[in-house]
Amino acid sequence: MNCCHFALLAGLALLTAPAALPVEPAKAAPVRKLLYPAELRDVPPILQPHVERLLAADQKPIDPAAAKCGGVYARILSKQYAIDGGKLKAGGWLGSRPFVFLTVPEVAYGRDLLGVLAAIGYDLEDILEIEKGVEKVAVVFTFPEKVKGCEAHDGAAADAWAERVYPTTWNNVLGLVDRMAADKARWIAVRPDGGGFVPTKLQLRSEKELSFLLGFPDEGKKRVATTDYAALREVGGSDWAYRQLIERLLGASEHFRGDGKTKLTLAGRRKPRAGFPEFLGPNTELKDLPAVAVVSLGTLRIEE
Repeated sequence: MNCCHFALLAGLALLTAPAALPVEPAKAAPVRKLLYPAELRDVPPILQPHVERLLAADQKPIDPAAAKCGGVYARILSKQYAIDGGKLKAGGWLGSRPFVFLTVPEVAYGRDLLGVLAAIGYDLEDILEIEKGVEKVAVVFTFPEKVKGCEAHDGAAADAWAERVYPTTWNNVLGLVDRMAADKARWIAVRPDGGGFVPTKLQLRSEKELSFLLGFPDEGKKRVATTDYAALREVGGSDWAYRQLIERLLGASEHFRGDGKTKLTLAGRRKPRAGFPEFLGPNTELKDLPAVAVVSLGTLRIEE
Protein backbone atom coordinates (compact mmCIF):
# COMPACT_ATOMS: atom_id res chain seq x y z
CA MET A 1 0.00 0.00 0.00
CA ASN A 2 1.57 3.34 -0.98
CA CYS A 3 1.38 6.66 0.83
CA CYS A 4 -1.40 8.05 -1.35
CA HIS A 5 -3.66 5.22 -0.19
CA PHE A 6 -3.25 6.38 3.39
CA ALA A 7 -4.06 9.93 2.36
CA LEU A 8 -7.17 8.79 0.53
CA LEU A 9 -8.36 6.53 3.32
CA ALA A 10 -9.40 9.46 5.48
CA GLY A 11 -11.53 10.75 2.65
CA LEU A 12 -13.22 7.40 2.24
CA ALA A 13 -14.78 7.72 5.66
CA LEU A 14 -17.14 10.39 4.33
CA LEU A 15 -20.40 8.89 3.15
CA THR A 16 -22.45 10.67 0.52
CA ALA A 17 -26.15 9.86 0.69
CA PRO A 18 -28.23 9.58 -2.49
CA ALA A 19 -28.74 12.92 -4.21
CA ALA A 20 -32.19 13.54 -2.75
CA LEU A 21 -30.90 13.32 0.82
CA PRO A 22 -28.78 15.84 2.77
CA VAL A 23 -25.14 15.08 3.49
CA GLU A 24 -24.61 14.23 7.15
CA PRO A 25 -21.56 15.17 9.25
CA ALA A 26 -18.73 12.67 8.98
CA LYS A 27 -19.43 11.01 12.36
CA ALA A 28 -23.21 10.93 12.10
CA ALA A 29 -25.10 7.70 11.57
CA PRO A 30 -25.44 6.88 7.87
CA VAL A 31 -28.48 8.39 6.16
CA ARG A 32 -30.28 5.73 4.16
CA LYS A 33 -33.32 5.33 2.00
CA LEU A 34 -35.59 2.39 1.31
CA LEU A 35 -35.53 1.92 -2.46
CA TYR A 36 -37.77 -1.13 -2.76
CA PRO A 37 -40.56 -1.41 -1.90
CA ALA A 38 -41.36 2.29 -1.74
CA GLU A 39 -42.93 2.18 1.73
CA LEU A 40 -41.74 0.45 4.89
CA ARG A 41 -45.25 -0.89 5.50
CA ASP A 42 -44.94 -2.89 2.27
CA VAL A 43 -41.75 -4.67 3.31
CA PRO A 44 -42.45 -8.39 3.89
CA PRO A 45 -42.90 -9.05 7.64
CA ILE A 46 -39.96 -11.45 7.82
CA LEU A 47 -37.66 -8.67 6.58
CA GLN A 48 -39.11 -5.71 8.47
CA PRO A 49 -37.01 -5.98 11.67
CA HIS A 50 -33.82 -6.00 9.58
CA VAL A 51 -34.88 -3.16 7.29
CA GLU A 52 -35.95 -1.01 10.24
CA ARG A 53 -32.53 -1.43 11.85
CA LEU A 54 -30.76 -0.72 8.57
CA LEU A 55 -32.67 2.56 8.30
CA ALA A 56 -32.51 3.60 11.97
CA ALA A 57 -30.38 6.71 12.51
CA ASP A 58 -29.55 5.68 16.09
CA GLN A 59 -28.54 2.10 15.24
CA LYS A 60 -25.08 1.13 16.48
CA PRO A 61 -22.81 -1.37 14.71
CA ILE A 62 -22.97 -4.84 16.17
CA ASP A 63 -20.05 -7.11 16.90
CA PRO A 64 -19.60 -9.80 14.22
CA ALA A 65 -19.65 -12.51 16.89
CA ALA A 66 -23.22 -11.51 17.79
CA ALA A 67 -24.53 -11.93 14.23
CA LYS A 68 -26.55 -15.07 13.54
CA CYS A 69 -28.30 -16.33 10.44
CA GLY A 70 -32.01 -17.01 10.70
CA GLY A 71 -32.77 -17.53 7.04
CA VAL A 72 -32.58 -13.85 6.01
CA TYR A 73 -29.55 -12.97 3.88
CA ALA A 74 -27.92 -9.85 2.49
CA ARG A 75 -26.10 -9.24 -0.76
CA ILE A 76 -24.26 -5.96 -1.39
CA LEU A 77 -24.63 -4.79 -5.00
CA SER A 78 -24.23 -1.67 -7.08
CA LYS A 79 -27.63 -0.01 -7.37
CA GLN A 80 -27.65 -0.29 -11.17
CA TYR A 81 -27.83 -4.09 -10.91
CA ALA A 82 -30.74 -4.16 -8.47
CA ILE A 83 -33.05 -1.17 -9.02
CA ASP A 84 -34.45 0.55 -12.09
CA GLY A 85 -36.96 3.36 -11.68
CA GLY A 86 -38.12 2.30 -8.23
CA LYS A 87 -38.64 -1.32 -9.25
CA LEU A 88 -36.48 -4.41 -9.13
CA LYS A 89 -34.28 -4.40 -12.21
CA ALA A 90 -35.72 -6.57 -14.97
CA GLY A 91 -33.34 -9.46 -15.56
CA GLY A 92 -31.45 -8.62 -12.36
CA TRP A 93 -29.78 -11.45 -10.44
CA LEU A 94 -28.05 -11.75 -7.09
CA GLY A 95 -24.76 -12.10 -8.95
CA SER A 96 -22.98 -13.27 -12.08
CA ARG A 97 -21.95 -16.79 -10.97
CA PRO A 98 -24.03 -19.92 -10.26
CA PHE A 99 -23.30 -19.60 -6.53
CA VAL A 100 -22.83 -16.17 -4.95
CA PHE A 101 -21.29 -14.89 -1.73
CA LEU A 102 -23.83 -13.77 0.87
CA THR A 103 -23.78 -12.47 4.41
CA VAL A 104 -26.34 -11.37 7.02
CA PRO A 105 -28.11 -7.97 7.22
CA GLU A 106 -26.36 -7.23 10.52
CA VAL A 107 -23.17 -6.47 8.58
CA ALA A 108 -24.68 -3.11 7.60
CA TYR A 109 -26.31 -2.17 10.91
CA GLY A 110 -25.01 1.27 11.90
CA ARG A 111 -21.98 1.12 9.58
CA ASP A 112 -21.19 3.62 6.86
CA LEU A 113 -20.47 2.27 3.40
CA LEU A 114 -16.72 2.06 3.94
CA GLY A 115 -17.34 0.03 7.08
CA VAL A 116 -19.74 -2.30 5.27
CA LEU A 117 -17.35 -2.96 2.38
CA ALA A 118 -14.47 -3.58 4.77
CA ALA A 119 -16.63 -5.95 6.84
CA ILE A 120 -17.35 -8.20 3.85
CA GLY A 121 -13.76 -8.45 2.65
CA TYR A 122 -13.36 -5.71 0.06
CA ASP A 123 -9.73 -4.85 -0.59
CA LEU A 124 -8.68 -1.25 0.05
CA GLU A 125 -7.42 -0.86 -3.52
CA ASP A 126 -10.74 -2.12 -4.89
CA ILE A 127 -12.56 0.45 -2.77
CA LEU A 128 -10.28 3.22 -4.01
CA GLU A 129 -10.21 2.25 -7.66
CA ILE A 130 -13.57 0.59 -8.33
CA GLU A 131 -16.19 1.51 -5.76
CA LYS A 132 -15.72 5.26 -5.34
CA GLY A 133 -18.65 7.19 -6.75
CA VAL A 134 -20.80 4.04 -7.11
CA GLU A 135 -24.05 3.90 -5.16
CA LYS A 136 -24.27 0.59 -3.31
CA VAL A 137 -27.34 -1.16 -1.95
CA ALA A 138 -28.12 -3.95 0.47
CA VAL A 139 -30.47 -6.52 -1.03
CA VAL A 140 -32.13 -8.18 1.98
CA PHE A 141 -34.04 -11.33 1.12
CA THR A 142 -35.13 -14.89 1.71
CA PHE A 143 -34.74 -17.75 -0.72
CA PRO A 144 -37.61 -19.77 -2.18
CA GLU A 145 -38.79 -22.50 0.17
CA LYS A 146 -37.02 -25.24 -1.81
CA VAL A 147 -33.62 -23.67 -1.00
CA LYS A 148 -32.50 -24.89 2.41
CA GLY A 149 -29.76 -23.77 4.74
CA CYS A 150 -26.88 -26.21 5.15
CA GLU A 151 -24.73 -26.32 8.28
CA ALA A 152 -22.19 -28.77 6.86
CA HIS A 153 -18.60 -27.54 6.66
CA ASP A 154 -17.03 -30.69 5.21
CA GLY A 155 -17.96 -30.31 1.54
CA ALA A 156 -20.00 -33.51 1.44
CA ALA A 157 -22.77 -33.57 -1.15
CA ALA A 158 -26.20 -33.08 0.38
CA ASP A 159 -29.46 -34.18 -1.19
CA ALA A 160 -30.52 -31.58 -3.77
CA TRP A 161 -27.07 -30.00 -3.29
CA ALA A 162 -27.75 -27.29 -5.88
CA GLU A 163 -30.56 -25.92 -3.68
CA ARG A 164 -28.55 -25.39 -0.52
CA VAL A 165 -26.91 -22.40 1.16
CA TYR A 166 -23.42 -23.34 2.37
CA PRO A 167 -21.03 -21.82 4.92
CA THR A 168 -17.99 -20.61 2.99
CA THR A 169 -15.46 -23.22 4.07
CA TRP A 170 -12.74 -24.42 1.74
CA ASN A 171 -14.28 -27.90 1.74
CA ASN A 172 -17.64 -26.53 0.63
CA VAL A 173 -16.13 -24.29 -2.06
CA LEU A 174 -14.02 -27.07 -3.55
CA GLY A 175 -16.89 -29.57 -3.29
CA LEU A 176 -19.23 -27.24 -5.19
CA VAL A 177 -16.67 -26.63 -7.93
CA ASP A 178 -16.03 -30.37 -8.31
CA ARG A 179 -19.73 -31.20 -8.56
CA MET A 180 -20.42 -28.48 -11.11
CA ALA A 181 -17.37 -29.34 -13.21
CA ALA A 182 -18.45 -32.98 -13.34
CA ASP A 183 -21.80 -32.04 -14.94
CA LYS A 184 -20.69 -30.07 -17.98
CA ALA A 185 -24.09 -29.92 -19.68
CA ARG A 186 -25.77 -28.38 -16.65
CA TRP A 187 -23.10 -26.17 -15.12
CA ILE A 188 -20.32 -25.35 -17.59
CA ALA A 189 -20.10 -22.74 -20.35
CA VAL A 190 -16.89 -22.81 -22.41
CA ARG A 191 -16.38 -19.27 -23.69
CA PRO A 192 -12.89 -18.54 -25.08
CA ASP A 193 -13.41 -14.78 -24.94
CA GLY A 194 -14.63 -14.92 -21.35
CA GLY A 195 -17.43 -12.49 -22.17
CA GLY A 196 -21.18 -12.47 -21.79
CA PHE A 197 -23.52 -12.82 -18.83
CA VAL A 198 -24.27 -16.45 -17.95
CA PRO A 199 -25.40 -16.29 -14.32
CA THR A 200 -26.18 -20.00 -13.91
CA LYS A 201 -22.94 -21.53 -15.22
CA LEU A 202 -19.23 -21.60 -14.48
CA GLN A 203 -17.48 -19.84 -17.36
CA LEU A 204 -14.34 -21.63 -18.53
CA ARG A 205 -12.15 -20.45 -21.37
CA SER A 206 -11.32 -23.82 -22.94
CA GLU A 207 -11.82 -27.57 -22.74
CA LYS A 208 -8.22 -27.73 -21.53
CA GLU A 209 -9.14 -25.54 -18.57
CA LEU A 210 -12.03 -27.88 -17.73
CA SER A 211 -9.69 -30.89 -17.89
CA PHE A 212 -7.26 -29.12 -15.56
CA LEU A 213 -10.07 -28.40 -13.10
CA LEU A 214 -11.33 -31.99 -13.16
CA GLY A 215 -7.87 -33.52 -12.91
CA PHE A 216 -6.39 -31.36 -10.16
CA PRO A 217 -5.31 -33.76 -7.37
CA ASP A 218 -6.68 -33.80 -3.83
CA GLU A 219 -3.18 -33.18 -2.45
CA GLY A 220 -2.99 -29.98 -4.48
CA LYS A 221 -6.39 -28.86 -3.22
CA LYS A 222 -5.19 -29.32 0.36
CA ARG A 223 -2.13 -27.17 -0.36
CA VAL A 224 -4.27 -24.45 -1.92
CA ALA A 225 -6.64 -24.43 1.05
CA THR A 226 -3.88 -24.26 3.66
CA THR A 227 -1.32 -21.98 1.97
CA ASP A 228 -1.42 -18.20 2.14
CA TYR A 229 -2.59 -16.49 -1.04
CA ALA A 230 0.59 -14.42 -1.37
CA ALA A 231 2.78 -17.50 -0.96
CA LEU A 232 0.87 -19.35 -3.68
CA ARG A 233 1.27 -16.37 -5.99
CA GLU A 234 5.00 -16.12 -5.32
CA VAL A 235 5.68 -19.80 -6.00
CA GLY A 236 3.37 -20.00 -9.02
CA GLY A 237 2.92 -23.32 -10.78
CA SER A 238 -0.20 -25.46 -10.92
CA ASP A 239 -1.31 -24.66 -7.36
CA TRP A 240 -1.42 -20.95 -8.17
CA ALA A 241 -3.18 -21.63 -11.48
CA TYR A 242 -5.84 -23.61 -9.61
CA ARG A 243 -6.21 -20.89 -6.95
CA GLN A 244 -6.71 -18.26 -9.65
CA LEU A 245 -9.32 -20.45 -11.30
CA ILE A 246 -11.27 -20.83 -8.05
CA GLU A 247 -11.19 -17.06 -7.63
CA ARG A 248 -12.51 -16.45 -11.13
CA LEU A 249 -15.18 -19.15 -11.02
CA LEU A 250 -16.67 -18.42 -7.58
CA GLY A 251 -15.23 -15.07 -6.52
CA ALA A 252 -13.09 -16.42 -3.66
CA SER A 253 -10.69 -13.47 -3.56
CA GLU A 254 -7.39 -12.93 -1.79
CA HIS A 255 -9.29 -12.16 1.42
CA PHE A 256 -11.32 -15.37 1.40
CA ARG A 257 -10.83 -16.96 4.84
CA GLY A 258 -12.34 -20.36 4.10
CA ASP A 259 -13.85 -20.77 7.58
CA GLY A 260 -17.39 -19.48 7.04
CA LYS A 261 -16.62 -15.91 8.12
CA THR A 262 -15.89 -12.70 6.24
CA LYS A 263 -12.50 -11.05 6.60
CA LEU A 264 -12.51 -7.61 8.24
CA THR A 265 -10.06 -6.02 5.83
CA LEU A 266 -9.54 -2.74 7.71
CA ALA A 267 -9.26 -4.35 11.16
CA GLY A 268 -5.95 -4.28 12.97
CA ARG A 269 -3.56 -7.12 12.19
CA ARG A 270 -2.30 -7.50 15.75
CA LYS A 271 -5.63 -8.81 17.00
CA PRO A 272 -7.48 -10.10 13.93
CA ARG A 273 -11.12 -10.93 14.57
CA ALA A 274 -13.40 -13.32 12.75
CA GLY A 275 -15.89 -11.50 10.59
CA PHE A 276 -19.60 -11.92 9.93
CA PRO A 277 -21.26 -15.19 8.87
CA GLU A 278 -20.62 -15.78 5.17
CA PHE A 279 -22.35 -18.15 2.77
CA LEU A 280 -22.48 -19.37 -0.79
CA GLY A 281 -26.04 -19.55 -2.07
CA PRO A 282 -27.58 -20.45 -5.42
CA ASN A 283 -27.75 -17.49 -7.76
CA THR A 284 -31.37 -16.39 -8.16
CA GLU A 285 -33.17 -13.83 -10.28
CA LEU A 286 -34.40 -11.00 -8.07
CA LYS A 287 -37.99 -11.38 -9.23
CA ASP A 288 -38.00 -14.98 -7.98
CA LEU A 289 -37.09 -14.13 -4.39
CA PRO A 290 -40.23 -14.57 -2.25
CA ALA A 291 -39.27 -11.73 0.12
CA VAL A 292 -36.93 -8.92 -0.92
CA ALA A 293 -36.16 -5.34 0.08
CA VAL A 294 -33.47 -2.98 -1.19
CA VAL A 295 -31.86 -0.30 1.00
CA SER A 296 -29.44 2.32 -0.32
CA LEU A 297 -26.10 2.34 1.51
CA GLY A 298 -24.97 5.56 -0.16
CA THR A 299 -21.93 6.43 -2.25
CA LEU A 300 -18.28 6.77 -1.29
CA ARG A 301 -16.70 10.15 -1.97
CA ILE A 302 -12.96 10.74 -1.79
CA GLU A 303 -11.97 14.15 -0.47
CA GLU A 304 -8.88 15.61 -2.12
